[in-house]
Amino acid sequence: MTSQENGKAEPSDEVLDQAAEWHVRLAGREADVLEAFERWLEADSEHRLAFAEVEAMLDTLDAAAQDPEMARLRRDALDRAHVGVARPKTVERQRGRTAFRYVAAVAALVLISLAPLSLFFRPLMEPSASDRIAYVTEKGESRSLTLADNSRMTLDTQSRAVVRMTPQLRSVRLDQGQAFFEVSKDPDRPFEVTAGGHTITALGTEFNVNASDGRLTVALVEGRVVVRRDRSDDTAAASSSVVLSPGEELSLAPDGSEVKRRVQDMSVITAWRQGKVVFQDESLLAAARLMNRYSNKRVVIDRNAQDLKVSGVFNAGDTDAFIEAIQKYFNIERDVTADNEIHLHLARLE
Repeated sequence: MTSQENGKAEPSDEVLDQAAEWHVRLAGREADVLEAFERWLEADSEHRLAFAEVEAMLDTLDAAAQDPEMARLRRDALDRAHVGVARPKTVERQRGRTAFRYVAAVAALVLISLAPLSLFFRPLMEPSASDRIAYVTEKGESRSLTLADNSRMTLDTQSRAVVRMTPQLRSVRLDQGQAFFEVSKDPDRPFEVTAGGHTITALGTEFNVNASDGRLTVALVEGRVVVRRDRSDDTAAASSSVVLSPGEELSLAPDGSEVKRRVQDMSVITAWRQGKVVFQDESLLAAARLMNRYSNKRVVIDRNAQDLKVSGVFNAGDTDAFIEAIQKYFNIERDVTADNEIHLHLARLE
């Protein structure tokens, strides 16, 4: 049950301890732990509130502790906490009762040395503002989840998204990688995704956002979205915006240039959701870079082969099949280095 203070609901100490325990266990990224955590998170809104409070505390710690010494303190603390996961169950239960206070103590150790005392107490005194949860996928991993507003978010490999849900707003910050969104309708709360210096705003729609390799791409499957460039300068003119209709894609380069086009087959762009990688007249260099995101086998393309054009459908992470196809259709040779990199180059003429 949540406690009441000044008319605001707060998670109980027991649930806060559970949330901190989950934060420690998630450091290992084991699949069974992630599945159990999602079940716990969706079982009760108090669980989401408690975990958000723990995340917000550590987000504050991340923002403050930028110098190497502070980073070392946190690494040492998390290492000690992670070692504790392997303890016997009797010890595990005792650690669960103290986990939240342990995480809080680590935060205090760093923040007191870097900020005024009033800044340190703010996250603990205002739990209603602790509404952000970060989701991360590792190489070769994808993850689909239901957000608090019943929208669905699917993360591709090596992606990180920070979700914030309040009675006034729905927002996701895509720090890296790729995500597909199926947004539930709520006219009073537009759904916003920020990525690559732009904000994508939707009400009820389905769209794909790719923030990989320094380029931002937004592809709309259903509904309508507005993409606008964010401006940090208050004196600047109003941000430019682009409206997308179903079947359209907007690519934004780091230099600010924009390319809007009609997509003939939107399923090609979202094929990653089915574990597929699709190339349509793509350069071999770009194709290899994409395959590398899904596999620990790293493919390096020699300069003399980078501009070869590739088309085909591959299973994400199946580097061997990719290389076999390349060698079948091109006069390509492969060399494996000592560190297990696979170098592809045009066969040398005798």
